[in-house]
Amino acid sequence: MKNLLIILLAFSLVSCSYHNKYKKESIRHNRLVLANAFSTGDRQTAIAAIQNILAFDTVNMGLLDTLSKLYVQLDDLGSAYQTASKMIKIDTANLDALEVYGTMASRLNKSTEALQAFTKLYNKKKNTAFLYEIGVQSFNTGNPQSGKIVIESLLNMPQALKDVYVVRLGPSNYISVPVISMAYYFLGTWEEINGNKEKAKEYYRNSLNFAPDFSLPLAKLR
Repeated sequence: MKNLLIILLAFSLVSCSYHNKYKKESIRHNRLVLANAFSTGDRQTAIAAIQNILAFDTVNMGLLDTLSKLYVQLDDLGSAYQTASKMIKIDTANLDALEVYGTMASRLNKSTEALQAFTKLYNKKKNTAFLYEIGVQSFNTGNPQSGKIVIESLLNMPQALKDVYVVRLGPSNYISVPVISMAYYFLGTWEEINGNKEKAKEYYRNSLNFAPDFSLPLAKLR
């Protein structure tokens, strides 16, 4: 029995040593692959290399951050959302990850999650783009009047002239407009839905005053 225990212990040590060696070699190899992928702009290979490293180094926030950004660049909303979700579970104070999480939640129509994320973000950063999202997500979660009041408040905020909102027009199709332009556009759609066509047009024209090339209100006025 004693000899058997010694054999099992020796086997365990050898197995552990082999695993550690394999882990180090795998991480080293995939870091080289990652560096080469970045130099050639190969995002898919970069993602695969990061995933291989994370299989061993599961809470590497630097790699998770890079991975989430790669998914955002590829417009892979679901993967970006899942990665950012993992990051904020590891570090609840990571506001960059929370912003990715909230933005992806909004684009995936996960309104409750988006509302919670943007409420926290606005309390911390006071960016009016986050306040705009609070208004939209309030509307989407069944509080339209509350959402409308929030968005109307943006019209009187000088910061809404400076802050930028990124609008997703379609897959990998984005434009940036001042938050105030987005607020006027939202209010225009509100009035249009409620049958107030002339009031809606007024809001659309106001939206264009701050972003003359903004395609959404332009299309509404044609």
